[in-house]
Amino acid sequence: MYACLHPTLFDYEGDDLVRNLIKEIVMESRRADCARVKIANLILDGYIKDYAPEAAYRLLKDAYDEDGISLYLVADCILHGVGTTPDPVLAMNILEDAIFNLEWAADDKGWMAEILKDSFYEEADYSKAIEQTKELMKEAQSKIDRMDDYDIFKAHDGETDEFEIYNAWIEQDVQFIKRSC
Repeated sequence: MYACLHPTLFDYEGDDLVRNLIKEIVMESRRADCARVKIANLILDGYIKDYAPEAAYRLLKDAYDEDGISLYLVADCILHGVGTTPDPVLAMNILEDAIFNLEWAADDKGWMAEILKDSFYEEADYSKAIEQTKELMKEAQSKIDRMDDYDIFKAHDGETDEFEIYNAWIEQDVQFIKRSC
C-alpha cells in the first residue's frame, strides 16, 4: 500500500535513515526485519515522533534478529508495559535469550561483521545493548522476587511454566500501530 502511495520510494538513493528503512521494508529486502527493529528503536528513543511508543512493541513483536537487539527491545517493552501488560517473568525469559545472542554476536568478530552489514547498528550499539540488557535483567529479577507463585499463576491464566508463558505470548496477536496524538 505504501509503495502505491509513494512510487518514487524505489528510486530513492538519499541519506534519510527513516526513508531508507521504510524502503527496505516496502521492498521486502533481506534487511526488512532489521529495518523494522531499527524503526522500533527510533520510536522508543523518541526520534520518530509520529508514532506512540506502543507502535514499537507491535513492530518488535514479530521481528526477529539473531543478534539479540530485537529481543532486548521487546523485553524492555514487556518489562515496562509499553504496548502490552507489564510482565517481568516473560521479560526475563526473553532477556535471557537476548543476552545470549548479544554476547555471542559480540564475541564472534566474523559473525559481528556479517551482522553489521545488515543491521543498521554499529558495534558500539551492541556493547550498549549488552549493558542495558544486564540492567533490565536485574530489574526484572527484582520484580520477580516480589512475586509469589500465585501472582505468576494469576498473571498468566493459570500457567507458571516459563516455556508455556513464552509460547502463549508468541501466539498473541497484536493488531494495531498507534500514532501519536
